[in-house]
Amino acid sequence: TRAIETILVIDKSGSMSGSKMSNVRKAAKNYVDNINVNAGDKIGVVAFDSGASKIHGLSSNKGSVKNAISGLNGNGGTDIGDGISRADFYNGGNAVKAMVVLSDGHGSINNEADNARSNGVEVHGIMYGSGASENDMKTVSDSECTADSSQENSDGDTCWHATTSSIDSVYNS
Repeated sequence: TRAIETILVIDKSGSMSGSKMSNVRKAAKNYVDNINVNAGDKIGVVAFDSGASKIHGLSSNKGSVKNAISGLNGNGGTDIGDGISRADFYNGGNAVKAMVVLSDGHGSINNEADNARSNGVEVHGIMYGSGASENDMKTVSDSECTADSSQENSDGDTCWHATTSSIDSVYNS
């Protein structure tokens, strides 16, 4: 089994404040709990609003990553592309490289996801809530994404739709 390096790219724009952000923090921490560090899995976190920053680099230290997620609060705009471009993976190695991009709105995105894919990264999108842009998530995951369905494309990149009640199960699928 190949190790998996996952970077969670999380929208922390103003529309994510309050209970939405609380639910995402909880679901992201549950995701962290489920990585298999014994198999060599590592996880990192990038958060974005009007700009993006690396919240935690790739690590097998679950507690440290979860502490970083705890500090996320909603404020600002939605620069999805900057979030994607800040996801740094280790060079070399045989690990599967995957990015899970969550957003609840319409944001700035150009060819950042395509660039990641061309470097061998699986890019998955989570459309969170009813205000999320289907077109943005289609660009992120290179697959169809609609408000009521989840689909996988031929590259294995997936686009999910999540609600407050399903965000935990979506992260874990």
